[in-house]
Amino acid sequence: MPSSIPRMSEDQRAVPACRRQFSASFKQDALRLVTHEGYTLAAAAKAVGVSDKTLRGWRDKLLPPPMPCGSGGQASRTSTPRHPIASG
Repeated sequence: MPSSIPRMSEDQRAVPACRRQFSASFKQDALRLVTHEGYTLAAAAKAVGVSDKTLRGWRDKLLPPPMPCGSGGQASRTSTPRHPIASG
């Protein structure tokens, strides 16, 4: 049964895909969609035409890590629950 998909030669397989390069300001603008405009990481990645993994890598490299809850952040434990659990 002949295949309709052409086979690639050894030379064609050895050619690496061309990698796109992005400026620092492009990366910062893409991250600003997440940090200031309320986009999810996936939505921002799609909007600027990169993969989620690429945008996540830029975030990890360019933004400071978030503060853990309870270590000087705004979250605090209250003495009484806001919505008591009903018994019974």
